[in-house]
Amino acid sequence: MGDLLELIKEIREDKEKFVHLVDKMNPLIKKYIRLLYMDEKEDTYSELILALWEALVKMKYAENEGQCLMFLSNALKNKFLELYKISKKYHDKQLDYKLDINQGISFFSEMEYINLELSIDLKDYLNKYSGLKYQINYSILIERLSDADIANKYGVSRQYVYRLKKQLYEDIKRQYFKL
Repeated sequence: MGDLLELIKEIREDKEKFVHLVDKMNPLIKKYIRLLYMDEKEDTYSELILALWEALVKMKYAENEGQCLMFLSNALKNKFLELYKISKKYHDKQLDYKLDINQGISFFSEMEYINLELSIDLKDYLNKYSGLKYQINYSILIERLSDADIANKYGVSRQYVYRLKKQLYEDIKRQYFKL
């Protein structure tokens, strides 16, 4: 009988001999640990040892050394594949999340800066007006209300609001865009 078959029989009689089987299967276990995505090596090692133990317990008979070796190897391979799928899914989500956060931060920071700069420029521009013209232009540029809402709010006609809006946009184009 082969060396592996003897070891399996000894393990069934004395559980302490399982360490020798782990030593024999250690190259394959280490290979799967290296191939695994990014998880903790000790946790992966423990999971694979547990899979080896479960396979040994499930093994009904041990007639041929090649069959036993294939059975144990397949058990380790299946556990590796299970761990790999879980690990890959987890780390891909983490990577996507980190990318989303980083892109979001840079995008929002840039947009907030642009909006802040534009808001300051518009408020400075509005300071040259006073009274009703200031309030209407403020409602047009900052509050972004419709002509009808502004007319209702200040008790003026929509046509008056439209004329002010048109004049305001022409002034802004001339002053800021040199058109």
